[in-house]
Amino acid sequence: MPSVLKSQPLVNTISDNYKILIVLGAGSFGQVLKCLKLDTAETVAVKVLRNSNADELNMREMRMLKKLRCMDSDKSNIVRCHECFQRSDRTFMVFEMLDMSLHEYMDKRKWLPAPLNGIRTVIKDVRIPERI
Repeated sequence: MPSVLKSQPLVNTISDNYKILIVLGAGSFGQVLKCLKLDTAETVAVKVLRNSNADELNMREMRMLKKLRCMDSDKSNIVRCHECFQRSDRTFMVFEMLDMSLHEYMDKRKWLPAPLNGIRTVIKDVRIPERI
């Protein structure tokens, strides 16, 4: 991926309610932006997806996140997804801002496998009764 995309947002604006602060990361999927949600003054992470041949995958991810939103994220070890929406040729997924990404966590662990007890806790919490 060109280095300019790692620091330059894929979009200039998300909506009137979000102010882009910085690019947190970039990959083949798109980018994750640190944003300020203006109506709540909350800092959030916004995943901006490239809508190429992956439209069906984007829709599937949004359906999955919608089902996960009904879970109590205070009792579950699942990142909170506030909303998903599409605008022009982009898909946006708004998440709570965590202190580090999975990539940063694994890098901090020197890429050793995550502890089994931690994985069990997360897997136990992710029980979606019907097929996504």
